[in-house]
Amino acid sequence: MQQTILALAAILAFSMFALNQHRATADVEHTANVSELELAATDVARQRLLEIAGFAFDDADVGRSGLRTDETGLTPAANFGLGGDAGEDASSLPDDLDDFHGITDSVAVNWHGTDVQVLVASSVRYVQMDAPDRAAASATLAKEITVLAVNLTNVNRPVVSRLVQVVTPAWKAIHG
Repeated sequence: MQQTILALAAILAFSMFALNQHRATADVEHTANVSELELAATDVARQRLLEIAGFAFDDADVGRSGLRTDETGLTPAANFGLGGDAGEDASSLPDDLDDFHGITDSVAVNWHGTDVQVLVASSVRYVQMDAPDRAAASATLAKEITVLAVNLTNVNRPVVSRLVQVVTPAWKAIHG
């Protein structure tokens, strides 16, 4: 009888150990998967940010040579968004940074042989030259581009990557 109780106690102890090992392994795998999804979302956000930053600073700068040094002729912030610039409609292709304001779409990313959808949203706003973390009340020579990439594959919590870049005409002259 004592041997049976000891055997049952040993089986119980081994079962608890095995369960804890399995739980620890599952936690490590979950953390690795979330990290991979974060990297995928960040890569999508980085690609979109580079794409947007490659456009002209403002609609008034399309085809312009030389460095803009004042705010004359800049698009008012109220007109930001695809088709929002004067003379453009919703079917127009983007030609400057602020045309991407409010644009949201979905990008397929290959993850372990499966296409995973990443929701990508972008916004553009004028910011203060001396405090680029604060929005400006009127047109300035600094625009903040924010790209948010959300990967909804992780059902427990969405994986989000948020990248922000402040662009000025001088920055555009250096970085293209």
